[in-house]
Amino acid sequence: MSTLAEKRRALLLLRLQQKQAVEQDVSPVVPLKPTGTRPALLLVHAAGGSVAPYAALAGLLGDDQPVFGLEDPGLNGGAAERKLPEIAAEYLAAVRAVQPEGPLYLGGWSVGGAVALEMARQDQDVALVVALDTAFVDASIDSEGDGEVCPGGASGVGARGACLHGDEDGPGAGFGADVGAHGDDDELRAAFAADIAGMGAELSEAELAERFPVFAANVRAFLAYHPSHVDARVVLLCAEDSEPAYLDRWRAYSDEIHVVPGNHYTILQPPNIEALAQALRTSLSEVSKR
Repeated sequence: MSTLAEKRRALLLLRLQQKQAVEQDVSPVVPLKPTGTRPALLLVHAAGGSVAPYAALAGLLGDDQPVFGLEDPGLNGGAAERKLPEIAAEYLAAVRAVQPEGPLYLGGWSVGGAVALEMARQDQDVALVVALDTAFVDASIDSEGDGEVCPGGASGVGARGACLHGDEDGPGAGFGADVGAHGDDDELRAAFAADIAGMGAELSEAELAERFPVFAANVRAFLAYHPSHVDARVVLLCAEDSEPAYLDRWRAYSDEIHVVPGNHYTILQPPNIEALAQALRTSLSEVSKR
């Protein structure tokens, strides 16, 4: 069996080959495990933009479960500042180009969970949204369902806000507390370094320089956004170090909350990834029975 690092390297190589071979815009849809008879699961990238963190997870969801990633096109050059609803709309257009009919099954880790929720709000034909340790800031839930930005920006970011939280003593510690409502470059560079360390990624200076603008754009988009209630079934799979206030903000509009072993980063790493995969398989199976 390939190691997690080998799978990530293979996926990164695939994306490099696609980047070199295609002269036009690259679709954000990336096949992680394209075969299977069940409805495809679409996993939205986190702040870093890459779907490489999902490579191992995709292989643990069963032979019959197709999995596709939604990767930030900014990794292919020209990262742009976009509002989170604009990101969701762009990804929906790409997905519906290949799957024009039928309900979608969406998920995402960290920032990706927020984008998946917004996709569900916009499309309205979504069966399931699974957020993998996505935490929203205080008072960020929009009961009116308009999906607009928080007045004056996302206040209260210091309370370990969305995707930007980690084990207080581990990699990524203070991520949310150190990034202000609008995220200046110094704050974002510190957060980016913590994020790379948390994932255990080994990148060259050139790769780091290329990826930082993508990370910064996604974090800023997230900080200016608050979620809405959606009609889809919403499941939160949260890390075991989650604070009560984080879970309380989800209870108002999620259907299920399940705690999985690990912190924000290690839930996607062995041995914790097995438990995460099992919880995700269960959520997918329960929706398919409805």
